[in-house]
Amino acid sequence: TSDAAVEGFRAALGSVEQLEDLLAKVAEEELGGRVSATGLRKLAKKIGHPDPAPQVLAAILTAVDIDGDGAVPPQDAVVFARGLVPGGERLGSLWRDVRGVVQATRYDVTQLDEQLFRKYDTNGDGSISLRKFRATLEKVAQKTGSTLDVPWELVQAIWGVPERVDYVTFCSWLNPTKLHRLKQKASKLAARAVKASGEDDASFWQGLCLKHAPPAEGGVASSLTQPQLRAALQGLGYEDLDDAAARAIRVAYARTEPAFDADAFSRLLADGRGGKSKKSSKGRAKENKPPRHS
Repeated sequence: TSDAAVEGFRAALGSVEQLEDLLAKVAEEELGGRVSATGLRKLAKKIGHPDPAPQVLAAILTAVDIDGDGAVPPQDAVVFARGLVPGGERLGSLWRDVRGVVQATRYDVTQLDEQLFRKYDTNGDGSISLRKFRATLEKVAQKTGSTLDVPWELVQAIWGVPERVDYVTFCSWLNPTKLHRLKQKASKLAARAVKASGEDDASFWQGLCLKHAPPAEGGVASSLTQPQLRAALQGLGYEDLDDAAARAIRVAYARTEPAFDADAFSRLLADGRGGKSKKSSKGRAKENKPPRHS
């Protein structure tokens, strides 16, 4: 593959004014909400670029594919295509190197949430100190006699990482496919359950709260704690969901909130429906949402 062909396609993508929106749409149409070689070919045709050779597509995906499965989140593709961060083209190789170091130890990269994340998430808020995360990886490298040359300033520039790393980011770095599969299974089960019930989203959500959260003083609870969310998802058919997986799902959809509320449930349903949320139902969910109780 010629570097010129790769750079030519990258530059063509980077010059597209609405690249973020186009990549997001491509990702919505593909399984798992990520961009693959097929999606990039469709995008090339849409912007009038000559059909890229398979080797060119593979080279571009490899640059930003942090789990090696041939598909990338649209936001990572944007970082690379626009050349937003110097060194951003090292994204994929950087984290494959990190996982190689981890795999050379007693740690199982597919179980890092149990073995490392929970060890440092002492208050259970779904995030750990970036300093501790960095120190841990460096200790792991020392034990294996490996050299862990991670440009942390590059990591921070690419993802805008703050002083703390949340569970979603942690998984996306070290075990991204696990989180993707958890979200995929939970969201599809929830979407199917709502459809089978014949209820609108707001009514179904209220029913989940009534069933799994004890009534709050002065009104019905409007959110689920992590244990309650786990019980709710198990009731929808996710029988083998453990606590660590429930935490991953909660953080992925609740984002910065410690509890899982109606907005988080709307995001979960949107994923299960292929990225399409029912705006009217979501609007009713917000309209009918009782005040949060402290």
